[in-house]
Amino acid sequence: MPLHPRTVHGLATADVVLQATLILVGGLAVLNAAEYTHFAVAMYVYLIVGGWQVLSMILHAVGTTHLRRWTKRAVHHVVLVSVLGLLLLVSVENQDRAIVALMVLFGISPILALWYFGICWREVWRDGRALRAQTGA
Repeated sequence: MPLHPRTVHGLATADVVLQATLILVGGLAVLNAAEYTHFAVAMYVYLIVGGWQVLSMILHAVGTTHLRRWTKRAVHHVVLVSVLGLLLLVSVENQDRAIVALMVLFGISPILALWYFGICWREVWRDGRALRAQTGA
């Protein structure tokens, strides 16, 4: 049974608020950690933000119709899977290349995270406007 559009919009809004909170708090933690050279803090932030966004991507892919057409979300998914696949292929049999691949992933992860956040933000804004137009609120 499909969810009511208002329920979907509420869940998407909660997703965006949580992503924004994690990115903001995580970014501040990374900046503070860089000052004190606590690299582990940055790793935890990457895992938490990235883990939440991967879960969000899976839930959107399974629970919504956003990926049935060629959307910005679908482009992001293709780019993310392509980057991960390419880095995996490059680093399969060479430990030095694996370390370089992880450093590349470390560098582009914030870009991918902000891109995904922007996609979610635009969808919530667009869907919210559509719901308000339907209900006249």
